[in-house]
Amino acid sequence: MARSGRRKGPRVAKPKPAGPIRTCIGSRVELPRGEMARLVCGPDGIILVDRHLKAPGRGAHLCYDAEAIRAAVKRRALSRAFKGQVITNLPDEDTLTQMLVDSIDERLEDTLRLARRARASLKGADLIQSALKRGEVKLVLVAEDAAEGTANRISNTARAVEVEAIIFGDRQWLGETQGGAPIAALGVLDEAFAERIKIELERRRRVLVAG
Repeated sequence: MARSGRRKGPRVAKPKPAGPIRTCIGSRVELPRGEMARLVCGPDGIILVDRHLKAPGRGAHLCYDAEAIRAAVKRRALSRAFKGQVITNLPDEDTLTQMLVDSIDERLEDTLRLARRARASLKGADLIQSALKRGEVKLVLVAEDAAEGTANRISNTARAVEVEAIIFGDRQWLGETQGGAPIAALGVLDEAFAERIKIELERRRRVLVAG
């Protein structure tokens, strides 16, 4: 006699995590290693952010999240993570936050410099506007201290063609990433570079704004 019952459906393979999984010392959330900040304690006892995730030795991982930073400091999670090592600069909440922000800013600067070398960036308000209209620009960064008229003109053009325009950095900093004088805006022409910049800016926002 044949058995009755429901036929099981096909097994659906779960997507594999993007890299090794680590646990945040603040939130206790598990995430792929590449999505978290890695902290290391050097031979001199100084805690640093391993911004390229390549420093030797034991590391402690932390979410890019203000609440996770607060929890890690409150629970003295770094002391436990580096138990047995002499720590000479155990950071408080403000210091740890600034350490993560600095590491993000350094990666942003590296990315913009790489975009320039790859000829994947564009400076000059008129050139950026023309490239926006041709559909060549994937992201626009507008300097915080750009002239109001210039900032509005570029932002409005970007909005009209559904390209994100983000206000970040000052004219001096943007210009330095492109190896020259201060600039009011920067157009990113490559989708991969644009996505990397957006990811870092979102991490920066989450680190600075709780919730």
